Amino acid sequence: MLRLKATAGLIAAGAATWLAFLNRQLVQASQEQVKASQAQVEASQEQVRVSQEQVRLGQEQLVSQQRPILIPVGKPTFNPEHDNWLKWDESEQPLALRNLGTGTAFNVASVLYGCASYLHPDNTVKYMRSPSGSTHWTCWLGVPIAPGEREDGSFKIGNGTFQAGNDCIEDYSLLASDEEIPGATVPPGAVWQVARVTITYHDIAGRKYASIFDYVHNRGWHKAAVLPNIERDLHDLES
Repeated sequence: MLRLKATAGLIAAGAATWLAFLNRQLVQASQEQVKASQAQVEASQEQVRVSQEQVRLGQEQLVSQQRPILIPVGKPTFNPEHDNWLKWDESEQPLALRNLGTGTAFNVASVLYGCASYLHPDNTVKYMRSPSGSTHWTCWLGVPIAPGEREDGSFKIGNGTFQAGNDCIEDYSLLASDEEIPGATVPPGAVWQVARVTITYHDIAGRKYASIFDYVHNRGWHKAAVLPNIERDLHDLES
């Protein structure tokens, strides 16, 4: 009897040990299946990410192929007695627009402004600052500009109204900076802007762009910004 009990105990212990081994094997197999499933999920996610990146790059390439970039050509007419002041009584400014981009520009509009304010002699102080007012010249081109082409603009005095609040494209004012103080120390690399042209236009898909150029005294046009995907163009801002 004792021998039978001992044998039964050994069998039970062996069975328990076997069951424990099988359980560990099952747990290990389950963990490996989970890892394999996670690896498959990560591989699928990576494939999705790669596909999305390919789509994004394809879209960017398409946008790049359709993108116009307009620049001003020519020199504004300045006052002969103050060569950094625009000639305020000039009815039309002789400027043109050129497309340096790869897509045709549609709904082209442009406006030329002088500085936000100017300095004038005063009897009590050396200078007094005077706002330039609302004098500007506007061009509603009316025709598209193909890549590499140039169109002469009809920049007519006034020809549109841009009220406060509608006088900027994003963070860029339609006006150039305040006139410099004569004799002021010029920081290294600084240039004096004496006029600003803002050009807005659409690509063939209707995306809106802006080109902003400052006329630098005795140097010509300098790029201030070329902005993609603007919310409002000059047609939206004009009232």
